[in-house]
Amino acid sequence: MTAQFELSAIVRRAFHAAFLLTGNTVSAERVVLCAIESLSPEDVNPDVWLTKMLEETIQRLEQTAEREESSFEDNLPCIPAELGRVLQMERNLRHCFVVRVLLGFPEERSARLLRLNRNQLRSRTSEAMRWLAGLPSTSFGLSALPKPVETKDLKGYEQQK
Repeated sequence: MTAQFELSAIVRRAFHAAFLLTGNTVSAERVVLCAIESLSPEDVNPDVWLTKMLEETIQRLEQTAEREESSFEDNLPCIPAELGRVLQMERNLRHCFVVRVLLGFPEERSARLLRLNRNQLRSRTSEAMRWLAGLPSTSFGLSALPKPVETKDLKGYEQQK
């Protein structure tokens, strides 16, 4: 694998993760560009780079209470159709799900990145998976989860690829 191909794969993975965390393409692009600018050429280690990007994303999200306005359908081309429902998830659940499940970060590292204790991380990750599966909430402390948003026909999107 060439260095250029590896770097391209790292950037693509980082963008998808940033997009799922922020829920917005513009915010995801900003975060990834900031992470690129902050790293030295020696830091092309995928784990170091992805961690730096996640730290940048989480820091920016803490500074803004709401995600930027964008419609669900406008964001579908940025990710596989199967992940579209992740964007509808409550933000704190989505963050845990993306970092712990989709990126596969170890529990301790995920909790540190998200500034949570392990129990909070486990609870939110579990709640996110239950929500995605359409199962009722088991947590009394979380607000009611939203019903899925009606979307355009995803089969047409898949055929356009």
